[in-house]
Amino acid sequence: MVDIENLLDEAELSYEIDDDGDYNVVMSLDDEEDGRTQLVIVSGQAQQAVEDGEDFVHVWSKAADISDIPTRDFKELMADSSQLGAGGWEIAGDNLIFTVKTLAAGLDSESLNEIIDFVASTADQKELEYSDEDVN
Repeated sequence: MVDIENLLDEAELSYEIDDDGDYNVVMSLDDEEDGRTQLVIVSGQAQQAVEDGEDFVHVWSKAADISDIPTRDFKELMADSSQLGAGGWEIAGDNLIFTVKTLAAGLDSESLNEIIDFVASTADQKELEYSDEDVN
């Protein structure tokens, strides 16, 4: 079983644990001049896609409220998902999220840090398309 907390500590990432046991990591997007940040959630427990299947870790970040997205853009989001390879866009409740699900076996702190960076920057880029504010 992968120890997410240990991996985050090894990566020297600050986090808070929410009521669900998930890890909330606020990433500073250093390449942005305006000091943007992005909240990334790392599942606290590895999950299984199927019974007796491989464990995976779910990493995601909210990009926008779906009510802020024109209907015509959803087809583009689906196309983007097929091009990204390592992650994709999903609707969770009333939110557009960018998500990566990675196998827990062999996951190390460097890889987790890279995934968190990827999720944060991808979600933030989409957030910029739909909002003038740094809300996530």
